[in-house]
Amino acid sequence: MKRTLSLCGAVGLVLVMLSGCTAFSPNSSNPASTAVSTGGGASEPANAGAGTAHTDTSTVMGQVTTDVSSSVSDDIGGTMTVILRDVEVSEQRMVIKFALRWDDSDRPDNEQHSFYEFSDMDSILVVDKNSLTGYRPFCTKGSWKGGTLDQIPCGYSQLVVPDLSSGHAANHALIEGYAYLPVPSGKPATLDVNIGLASFTDATVSYK
Repeated sequence: MKRTLSLCGAVGLVLVMLSGCTAFSPNSSNPASTAVSTGGGASEPANAGAGTAHTDTSTVMGQVTTDVSSSVSDDIGGTMTVILRDVEVSEQRMVIKFALRWDDSDRPDNEQHSFYEFSDMDSILVVDKNSLTGYRPFCTKGSWKGGTLDQIPCGYSQLVVPDLSSGHAANHALIEGYAYLPVPSGKPATLDVNIGLASFTDATVSYK
């Protein structure tokens, strides 16, 4: 699987947004986000946030390691590794399963920092290149369709574990995670998955 994705030249990409959930503004440093336009709509399943997603930790669809840069703290460095484990679609939702590991040899083992301090870690975007459609996680407040005042609360209430706004990463600790998103239309065989600055192109979709 290729590990990079560039959508800067895409025209007319439609971001599927939730009628009861918002999205934060796209990050200009994320190449996948800069091409996203606001449009479209989808309804959130009533049980989209129910339960937890079982993860097979032996599955690795792709792995990307990037240097850490922080716009809010000079204490954070090292690298962030993102592992894509699965892209699973049921009748009700799409689940992106992943893992995160922060490693900084200059900091004490198990030192913790909020994901907020890791720049560009709060962005999850799944793209169907064939239909030029993008999907963001469900959220519980605000609206993808709204303006900035509606988008901000969605960024803080996305159905993502760990919470990429207020959760914490511990040095050298592997954190398993998952995100709930709308079901992609047309049953695409592959999708491009972007988690922070890590991009995974042509990830195989499993249908349940």
